[in-house]
Amino acid sequence: MAMTSELFALHLMCKHYENGVKGMAEVLGISADLLGKKLRDEQGHKLGPAEVGMINDACIRKQTEHCLAYINCIAGSAGVTLSRLPVIEMKECVGESAADVIEEAAEMASEIFRSNADNDLSDNDMKRIESRAHDVIAAIQSGLEACRRKHAKGAAAKKAKAGKP
Repeated sequence: MAMTSELFALHLMCKHYENGVKGMAEVLGISADLLGKKLRDEQGHKLGPAEVGMINDACIRKQTEHCLAYINCIAGSAGVTLSRLPVIEMKECVGESAADVIEEAAEMASEIFRSNADNDLSDNDMKRIESRAHDVIAAIQSGLEACRRKHAKGAAAKKAKAGKP
């Protein structure tokens, strides 16, 4: 039986998981041999939706090299491709993080206006706009993480002050 692009993506994800197919089999609670048969779609051996979900979840949590392979297979049929955002320096200052979000959003807006000056958006225009959108999302994520850290630090300080462990 020919391997579908979805099965190929899942095989790639398992292969590049920590300890390969054996490591993923442990996550799924099955033998590496059985997982191999399911990944090859051998007669009577198929991956179920729960197993596919567990493979996706495990790979995304570990941020493996091919963690988006299966999702991109599915999204590709709708003309969408996902990409991992670059790891960026997390800011400690909430105000600085907010300023970064505003700056990135302003740059994205400028790119949209520049690209649409001729009342047409080309493929290259869209690539530049999408790149700016990724920068905005990364800045938002960084700002949100800074807020979470500040909140956790404040909550721990309040508990310590109240004498609670």
